[in-house]
Amino acid sequence: MVASAAFTGARIAGPAIASLLFKYLTQDTEKTDLEVAKLHAQRDVLIAQINAEQQVLQSYIDQRFAERRGSLDDLFGLLHQAVDNNNNDQIHVMLAGILNIMQQNPLEELNVFIERWEQGHIIEI
Repeated sequence: MVASAAFTGARIAGPAIASLLFKYLTQDTEKTDLEVAKLHAQRDVLIAQINAEQQVLQSYIDQRFAERRGSLDDLFGLLHQAVDNNNNDQIHVMLAGILNIMQQNPLEELNVFIERWEQGHIIEI
């Protein structure tokens, strides 16, 4: 009877233990799955943020260099007219303007743009 009672107790306790073990393992898996899901969500948010920042910076760079190119094209056009007209004063003004643009570092301006952006200032591009 003792053996039979032990066997019956094991049969009753066995499923309960198995249930508790399953619940324990499932909770850990759910916790792990939840942690993995949180990490994936954080990763996705960071990737989206990086992509958005990359688009803003690329737009800034594209527009800034387009402005420089437009200004230089205009100044060189005026320089050619000044040379054709033999207008030394206008030649000096156009060369000074070209030199001024060429001495500006758009990457330094980019640093100022980024600093203002990080401080939350609204910036038009």
